[in-house]
Amino acid sequence: MSGTTGTNSFVISTVTVSSTTSISSPLAPNTDNFSQYCATAQSTNLTINADSGSPTDGKKLVFRFKDNGTPVNLTWTTGTSKSYRVVGVTLPTVTVASKTVYVGCIYNSADARWDAVAVAQEA
Repeated sequence: MSGTTGTNSFVISTVTVSSTTSISSPLAPNTDNFSQYCATAQSTNLTINADSGSPTDGKKLVFRFKDNGTPVNLTWTTGTSKSYRVVGVTLPTVTVASKTVYVGCIYNSADARWDAVAVAQEA
């Protein structure tokens, strides 16, 4: 009988959430502390800076934004280490009044970028 031997590693982790009514701009995420950032009634335009933490390959990061009834602009930092890069999606640049939007990212250590791989907007 032939087979393959090897080691499989599994990490069980919890989701740590930073949730507030409105995030002060710029948002400086630190994935050492939080894996999800939420604004439940964002009232001002928001710039999302590169991660200030030390992410590891495959780590997940989720943003959830909802404005306060008035659309706000979202500006994403791109092109620098630990910033955001789109992979098959379009990053939202403005919220839709009173609707929740999610942005899901996976850290790619080979390229030192957060790959934005999922965007979902409430209908």
